Amino acid sequence: MQVLIPRTDSNRSIFFFSVLFVLFFQIPQWTLTPIATPPKEDRRRSEPVIVIHCLDWTTDTLSSYDLDFVLNNSLTLGNPDILASPKTIGTLPQTIPNGTWSEQGGTGPCNFAIKEVVEDSVRNLGFVYARAIGGEGLCEMNFFWRDRVEYSTCAEMQSTGIYARIYRRWSAICFGARKDTVQVILFARPEIKDFQFNAKSVAPFDRFVQYKICSTDKHLIRKEDVTPYIHSYFHTEAYPKLYYIDQIGSKYSIRHTDQDYPFCGTVDTNGLRILRELYVFDSCTGSYLDTFRLHIRIGNFDPVVSIPSTIPDLPVDSMDCTASFAVTHTGFKNAFGIEVSSCYFNFISEVIVKAKDRYRDGVLISENTWDRVKYSTGNNIVSGLSPGQYRILFTAVTACYGYARDSFDFVVKDKAGPKPICVNGLSITLQPDGQGGGKYSLQATDFIAAGIYDCYGQGPDTNLNGQSLITHYSVNRVGEKVDSSQKKLELTCTDNSLIILIELHAWDTRGMSNHCITYVEVMSGKINCGIREPSYIGGIISTEGNQNVQGVTVTISGSLSQTFTTTTNGGYSFLIFKSGGEYTITPKLDKNPLNGVSTFDLLLIQKHILGIQALNSPYKMIAADVNNSKSISTLDLIQLRKLILGLDLQFLNNTSWRFVDAAYIFPNPKNPWAEKFPEEVYINKTTSRNGNFVAIKIGDINASAKINTSE
Repeated sequence: MQVLIPRTDSNRSIFFFSVLFVLFFQIPQWTLTPIATPPKEDRRRSEPVIVIHCLDWTTDTLSSYDLDFVLNNSLTLGNPDILASPKTIGTLPQTIPNGTWSEQGGTGPCNFAIKEVVEDSVRNLGFVYARAIGGEGLCEMNFFWRDRVEYSTCAEMQSTGIYARIYRRWSAICFGARKDTVQVILFARPEIKDFQFNAKSVAPFDRFVQYKICSTDKHLIRKEDVTPYIHSYFHTEAYPKLYYIDQIGSKYSIRHTDQDYPFCGTVDTNGLRILRELYVFDSCTGSYLDTFRLHIRIGNFDPVVSIPSTIPDLPVDSMDCTASFAVTHTGFKNAFGIEVSSCYFNFISEVIVKAKDRYRDGVLISENTWDRVKYSTGNNIVSGLSPGQYRILFTAVTACYGYARDSFDFVVKDKAGPKPICVNGLSITLQPDGQGGGKYSLQATDFIAAGIYDCYGQGPDTNLNGQSLITHYSVNRVGEKVDSSQKKLELTCTDNSLIILIELHAWDTRGMSNHCITYVEVMSGKINCGIREPSYIGGIISTEGNQNVQGVTVTISGSLSQTFTTTTNGGYSFLIFKSGGEYTITPKLDKNPLNGVSTFDLLLIQKHILGIQALNSPYKMIAADVNNSKSISTLDLIQLRKLILGLDLQFLNNTSWRFVDAAYIFPNPKNPWAEKFPEEVYINKTTSRNGNFVAIKIGDINASAKINTSE
């Protein structure tokens, strides 16, 4: 084992006396005998001579704000033109391997390459390369580096502009040899003109910032929006790094004064205008250097117009084959899905309508042209738009002088087929068919109660609006395939004693149709067709407290498609003639969400959440689940409170009433969502003909909702 001791006079003395101590005091039994004198050591061969071969340092002066980041940070080591640093040796953060010699040239301006680098996305400040001359040629050279910082006085900083210096000492070490060199990294304090805001200035202010929210809360103001900053020397687009003017590292500080003004009137809860002066103080001179002027607006933003990505369709009125819409916020929203948001939105003005393509006497004479349309206006309604493609230009105006101009395209379409008018049922008697049975033929025209006119009717008759008479009708039984060529309906003894639901379809020249439903009652008269008894599917809809609910729309689907509105006793029924069949009964009532809802219900829900007084039935728990999350939480309280205060006009994820199959038994009454509870009843030939439901008014915990049809 070989121990190397640096060769200094003090080390030689210590070594000499240590040997004497061991020889004379620790091992007295040793006998001293003369030994041969070894040959004199050739120091030029055992100790290498280290030379600093190349310095690859940056000459840039950094911002004073970067000083703390640079100090003793190994991520800043490496060639200045790469974003990677040498890997440290083991657990020694300030020891790195020397680069390796490369005849072909290495990284940077020197013929060296760093042995192992780690990508860190940090700009480097420099690297040193050393070579060992002489020795045994086995020198594994490493660098030990360390930083020392020296701050300038205020006088020096004002004279030289230098805030501080970091002296980075590089020590190349190989065996007992060592060579040092020092890199000086300069840091200067930025001038006030070097700072910027995160947006362009708007004269006469250095910064204009606006928060598009209807509030006067100054806590909404973000520091990054109203404080000047500079980018760090190490800033990149991928890894942004910046410093605000009042951060440590500059001897700058700031303070500000505000002048607040309401936008509309003396008291304004929707917006605030703030004129802010930002004063920059220099602790070196003890004086203010500069003042930034800022204009901050909270609220009172210009209207924001949200236009759907798809071109909206506007249907025509079947009476005159033209479309119309209201020039109001609500009219734009209902007709086109256009939303206009602002704290002070007032009205829509300067409406211009243009039509695409130019026609003359119904003949296209110019494509892709946009001509202004002369339209009728009255009571803020644009009317008289024929089918075609249009563009509307408009201005949304606020009550506080803000405005936004925008435009969008829309298409006027006649999207509905002609709606026929059915007779209120027919009653027929089968006639002999010559084979001992009965038959009867009904024409589609037998079910027409009155003629109708349409923009695309067959004519030739027309009405005062210029619409043509519809003459094309078809007929079919409800549930059967619709066929525009089916002009009549054949009835036989198999239909005897039945009330058959009939669809009458009216067709226009485009092949579009609409229909009405009526019925035909079939009687056998003197023909012996046998007797068939009808049956019914029905039920009662009532609350948990057995109060019958009127006005519920009940739909039967499957082998029969009809709707029924519950009567004063909460009942409904459907007449069924066809034997067998499969049916699904679905009730629905979604109106007046505030019916039965009060702050007392909020109190009952809150007591349940806090465990003070639990709700004692699964139906009450379903009523308390306002947001339909299958749980009861403070979110339900928030949504119900917003409904009571008028902030919401309906339940956002729920209907006003829910209905549960009365025959259903909750497996866990304390958790009605343990499994999906049935909200419809399925009926077939093997099940009961009754479909009773328990009605639940959402948000009404104390069962105070009115149950008549007007509510």
